[in-house]
Amino acid sequence: MAKLAVREIREKLGDPRVAVVLNFDGLLFNTSSFHRHSFEVAVERVTGQRRSITDEERRTLAGLTDQQIAGYLLRNPSPRTSPPSVSRDLPKTNGHVDKTTQQLIEEREKALLERVGGVGFMQFVIPGVPPFMYQLKTLGRKAGIATSSPDSFVIKLLQETGFPGFGVRMTDVIPPSAIVGSTKLTQIELEMEGSDGAGPRNIHKPDPASVYLAAIAALDAEGKGHMPREIIYFGGKLIDAVTVHQEESVHGVIVSDNGVATQLRDAGIGNMTHVDSLIPLFRIE
Repeated sequence: MAKLAVREIREKLGDPRVAVVLNFDGLLFNTSSFHRHSFEVAVERVTGQRRSITDEERRTLAGLTDQQIAGYLLRNPSPRTSPPSVSRDLPKTNGHVDKTTQQLIEEREKALLERVGGVGFMQFVIPGVPPFMYQLKTLGRKAGIATSSPDSFVIKLLQETGFPGFGVRMTDVIPPSAIVGSTKLTQIELEMEGSDGAGPRNIHKPDPASVYLAAIAALDAEGKGHMPREIIYFGGKLIDAVTVHQEESVHGVIVSDNGVATQLRDAGIGNMTHVDSLIPLFRIE
């Protein structure tokens, strides 16, 4: 769809026919350190070897599936001097994993949940999120989540987060039923396998399936029970733009610094609304 002006985004947020879908990591919470730590802990628990993840690797692996990242780390026991290529170095997601990879994924999820319980995570809320949640609650809206993070991690973090000054909790706006994460997507992939004779399909990003599933769930939570006429999807990374920029019914909003804006230009993606913060975008007038 065509790029929206900020005024048009505000108008569409109040339209009950337009579903609101959010990315999680990098948009609502700055949790990159959580993910890096959880994979490093999981590798050590499973293999007995310490394995750090470099900044270059972190940037390239961001937004990919747990299966892809776990497989990459197991095949590369030492940090790479050059960032991995998704097409050449990372396995495709197909729902099936070997025993060691599955064990690493499970340990990674445990480490994530341990991390949530062990830090003051309110410090990781990204500025602008509290008034954003307040505005959506005031409008009577529910939002879906489309993310590559494990569902249990997302649910736990949202359930533990509230903003008394704004009179809103995250789950007032984002119900657990509208969270579409890596756990749910992998389950759907396994259920789909063999249904069309083509084998398992990867529906993790950049496939847009998670965005549509979260949009439908968000409208269901509002009691609408119909397909959305349009979707506004808010993300913070290049993969978010790649996921939705060719979808005719989805408006993409990228909330990030100018580094991602440069990536969008380099990728030839010109139909995303780009803002550097939620603060000027979500304001009740």
